[in-house]
Amino acid sequence: MWDEFSLPTCLLCGGFTSRLQDAVLWFSSGGSKSFLHMDTVDNINCMMSGVKEWFIVDLEHSELIDMDHGEGDYCSVNVDKVDMLKYPSLQNLPWWSAHLEPGDCIFMPYGWAHQVTSLFRNIAVNIWWTPLNSFNSTDCEGGDINSSKANLSNFKFTTGEQLRFMALKVIKQHGGSVSYDVINRLIVGEHTGERLITKERFSLLDKDQDGHLTEDDVMSIPADVVDEAFGLNATRRGKYPR
Repeated sequence: MWDEFSLPTCLLCGGFTSRLQDAVLWFSSGGSKSFLHMDTVDNINCMMSGVKEWFIVDLEHSELIDMDHGEGDYCSVNVDKVDMLKYPSLQNLPWWSAHLEPGDCIFMPYGWAHQVTSLFRNIAVNIWWTPLNSFNSTDCEGGDINSSKANLSNFKFTTGEQLRFMALKVIKQHGGSVSYDVINRLIVGEHTGERLITKERFSLLDKDQDGHLTEDDVMSIPADVVDEAFGLNATRRGKYPR
């Protein structure tokens, strides 16, 4: 069905197309609810049918939420009947709401907690991509963006850039260099908790083979090699502890 859906025009320039991670078709007969959770990617969700109600918390205040299921960065709170004794951080939490109908899209930034309720028969498509370090406007100039080539089948979706992004965050948090033991412990499979960086995979990332990973090591490796180093494909995602 990749030919049936198009990348939103706002993502066709600026560098997004080189960092696309995954696309998901969501559908239900209505009445479904997500957990309160956060994603380690940027996300745009577009409605085709039905209605979605969104509960949204910004990045700063999302850090206050007790994500008691760390393997997937989600909170098991009952969103319809919140136990304020079990989840005291939710008592004074600033939040926003959004009401999406067919034709509406919402951008959900990296690290923003959200919960989604689907009403009626419900169909939506979302696109995940690795957050940009900077916006490159050069291919947006002149207004010659060709939306006729926006079919998802025209783009490469890979986990490599997202995994590079996670590795770089771990390296920065540890002063610019990490050993195998550190990164093995910190980067795990989403939902599984599997330790993704084995010694063999570490050697793929450690370009100069000095036993430590630096930003230069990780930035010098092609995205497909990063993919291989994490032992992942486009159907599995990794995460690191916040």
